[in-house]
Amino acid sequence: MKNRGLALKLTVLILTSVTLIFTGIFAYNYVISRRIIIQNIEKNAYNMANATVNRIDMVLRSIEKVPGNVASFMESAPKVSTEITDLVRMIVTNNPEIYGATIAYEENGLSEGKPTLAPYCYKYRNELRLTYLNYDYIYWDWYQIPKELDRPAWTEPYYGESAGDIVTSTYSVPIYRTVDG
Repeated sequence: MKNRGLALKLTVLILTSVTLIFTGIFAYNYVISRRIIIQNIEKNAYNMANATVNRIDMVLRSIEKVPGNVASFMESAPKVSTEITDLVRMIVTNNPEIYGATIAYEENGLSEGKPTLAPYCYKYRNELRLTYLNYDYIYWDWYQIPKELDRPAWTEPYYGESAGDIVTSTYSVPIYRTVDG
């Protein structure tokens, strides 16, 4: 009986020791695995964010080319308002990533004595709509910032009530005409 007591004690001691060792190994494995998983998740999130930023940047860069080309064209183009409305319509039609476009002139921009003019074409429920901006846009950020900075600029997002009732951000390029040389 004494031997059984000793055997039982040894069995309990060995099983307890093995259980503690395996519990320690499993705990260590859990901590290390958790750390590795978290690092991988952080790397994946960083890479996904980077890829998304690059895709957005690529779209924005392609959008920026359109107004720049239009500005170059308009600086040397004739002042004909019918051609301007056709051009604005073509910009929106031929560029699916562009929601709307306008070519906005200051007072006397087309000819002496003419008020401000801004034909605006935008997408609305799978159709194009053409309107003229009916507010004093020369004080809006999308017009004023590029003019003051004398360079193209993006605006902060804003709600455009008269321009399709949508939250939008605008990329504007100032247009300058050379008068008499």
